[in-house]
Amino acid sequence: MTLSEAGLELVLKHEVGGGQRYYDKFLSRPTVPGFDSGVTIGVGFDLGYVTEYEFDQAWENLEGASLLRTCVGLKADAARKMIRAVGGIVIPYPRALTVFLDHTCPTHWVRTLRVFPQTLDLQEDCASALFSLVFNRGTSLTGERRSEMRGIKDALATGHRDAVPGLIRSMKRLWPASSGLVRRRDDEAALFELGLKSA
Repeated sequence: MTLSEAGLELVLKHEVGGGQRYYDKFLSRPTVPGFDSGVTIGVGFDLGYVTEYEFDQAWENLEGASLLRTCVGLKADAARKMIRAVGGIVIPYPRALTVFLDHTCPTHWVRTLRVFPQTLDLQEDCASALFSLVFNRGTSLTGERRSEMRGIKDALATGHRDAVPGLIRSMKRLWPASSGLVRRRDDEAALFELGLKSA
């Protein structure tokens, strides 16, 4: 599966400010974006949520890779403590985009299908909206904070696709109104709706 043009634009907007100019200024070095993130490099490649094998496959021969590898599995405060050690490593945008398209996307399509198997039958923009959601929030369906994720799974399984945008927007309750995650949920919901209209 591949991202639609609008889907790729959405993910790049929220992960790297839309493209290379913003990336080079703010994201070419490792960051810890916040909440429960790990050390993040490239286009949203969060070292807190990958395996050592996934890291090695994606970033082989990158200068500083051996040091970045020590951040795999670290999240929140543990990740923030590592920024001083890895903060000088630069990841060029072309390499970051290549890793995203060749390694990150296939992995997260599998994860998206695992939690929302009906994604395979959706229009490309609808599928891309769910990809963005899983890419950002993961696949867990456990706990009160994941009630909308369970709702989406149930809606897709019962053929109620039109309920999905509202469930995505309902997640905005989880973050402050000023959070970029609130804007991301709005964008994902709008993209899903666009897909429904063109289906």
